[in-house]
Amino acid sequence: MLKNMGRWDQAARLFLGVLFLIAVFFHLVTGRGGLLLAALGIYLLFTALLRHCPLYQQLKFSTNKPRK
Repeated sequence: MLKNMGRWDQAARLFLGVLFLIAVFFHLVTGRGGLLLAALGIYLLFTALLRHCPLYQQLKFSTNKPRK
């Protein structure tokens, strides 16, 4: 799997994913919004850990800079 995510993108996704899951865990967001936020948090964490975003792949976009 090709890495198409840079370090800043990965860090932002990790931060937001954890933040969203904490908000759901502590019942700051409930109901359908909570389910949506939990799903989004899990997706962000999963893509950050793999450093691969399927949406970026479909759009032929990458934030990963090649090494020199």
